[in-house]
Amino acid sequence: MSDGIYKALSYLFGAFVLFTCYGTAKDYGEKSTNLIKSMMSGLLVALVIAFFANISLGSHSENCDPDPIYGRCDSIQDYIPTSKQYTDNFFFWLLIIVTPITMGLYTGYKEKGMTANSNIDKLPLDIQTANTIIHEYGRILELASSQIMTKYPSVKYPISLLPYSKDEISRSITYALLLLDKKDPSTEKDIELLKSCLGMLDFFIPDDEANQANDSLLKNKTFQAIAKKHKV
Repeated sequence: MSDGIYKALSYLFGAFVLFTCYGTAKDYGEKSTNLIKSMMSGLLVALVIAFFANISLGSHSENCDPDPIYGRCDSIQDYIPTSKQYTDNFFFWLLIIVTPITMGLYTGYKEKGMTANSNIDKLPLDIQTANTIIHEYGRILELASSQIMTKYPSVKYPISLLPYSKDEISRSITYALLLLDKKDPSTEKDIELLKSCLGMLDFFIPDDEANQANDSLLKNKTFQAIAKKHKV
């Protein structure tokens, strides 16, 4: 098998792990009664994962015994990492893991508070208008998400990016959710996507607050080293 295939499989596995983190955190967030406490627990989980990922830096496993109970692997030390390599690796994994966990917890907690019986008189009754608003908002979400490591590492976005007001976007998404048949399995993915987009609205904050949060991370030497190392 070529190196390219191995690399592609490793990316797919990484994406699966991040998606699993997000989904698990989202389910937990829907059951949570204290968002701050849940996020602290999520941070602790991310710290533990980052710690164990750091332990294996500079080594790999060989001669693994397939026995599921008594099997073991020989740990081979390829090189001795420097303190800087340990630090960069730790913060890299911490950022990678804590982001989907935080977003999942927040989205799940937000969805729990959303009632299906919203006041329809306040919703846009023109489905075409609602579709236009949702489409434009989705385009901005896609753009902002693709620039997390280069412009918005704090996952806080300037509210001026939004093509419409938060209220208009929220009402449009809620209206679309009311029209979807929740008993139809084919609409399940659409419903989940719309709910996630609704939760993401809260990540759009006043421009000065978002810019300050992002600039502080972008100017951080450790973050810059991580971004440069991974060619972000």
